[in-house]
Amino acid sequence: MTTMITTITRLALGLCLILHQSAALATHVLTGSAGYICKETIHHILESRPSDLVVGLCRSNRVQSEAEYWRKFSEDRVSIQDINEANYPDKFTLYLIASNFSPGSEKAKAIENVESVLSAISSVSPRSCQGVVLLSSMAAVRGPGQAPGPAGVFTSEDWNSVSELREGDFAQSYQYSKTAQEKAFASACDAAGLSRCSICPSLVLGPLRSPTQYGTSLRMIQSWYTGEKVCESRLLVDVRDVATALIKAGDEVRRGGARSRYIVSNARRRSGSEIVSVLNSLGGRG
Repeated sequence: MTTMITTITRLALGLCLILHQSAALATHVLTGSAGYICKETIHHILESRPSDLVVGLCRSNRVQSEAEYWRKFSEDRVSIQDINEANYPDKFTLYLIASNFSPGSEKAKAIENVESVLSAISSVSPRSCQGVVLLSSMAAVRGPGQAPGPAGVFTSEDWNSVSELREGDFAQSYQYSKTAQEKAFASACDAAGLSRCSICPSLVLGPLRSPTQYGTSLRMIQSWYTGEKVCESRLLVDVRDVATALIKAGDEVRRGGARSRYIVSNARRRSGSEIVSVLNSLGGRG
């Protein structure tokens, strides 16, 4: 009898351990795995969540190079897949980080960015997807010249209400696109019964994990560095802080019922002269 009780006790303790490990383990599926912010986020997951797994989604022509890159950091925790042939795991959190917006054909790209989010949400099931996190932008919170509300500051309750979609006007069209994308994201998630969270960073700066990385923020900084464009005052945020915010947003949506939106940014705008001073100290001509 004593032996039976001991055996049952061991089985119960073993079952509790298995359940605990299962609860601690999360699988993160991220779009745009070849990009600046997504790559930083995956590194953060590997470094801070030793039990978690990652599925990185990118374009077919980047799958091999990305797989080779991540093998240097983990043999078995990162899987790279073609974004158009994604094989979702049984339980996962989806992070929509990829975004393609560059000068030229602004209207088509704005529509594509909205449709890509809607397509991603429609491709997952609430039974397996534990929640969705969108990398949005401060551009979706406020537009150029837009005044803040009665509190005198912009909050996560605010939306860009002034930017317009204009062919040939990259800045306006980008801001309009991010706003339309985030609103479509919220509506689609709610309709599908998916827990959701949006992260709205300001201009993202910080160290590069790979010399081949490039993006909207980096192109802008390069234009300031070379003196091609005048450096204006900006709200800034470190890419490492954005990665941390995305991971915490993933934790929040996995708990269920989230309908969240967060601004991630330095609270004070940095003047153009401050930024130029730093760039010039690095050899820039801003």
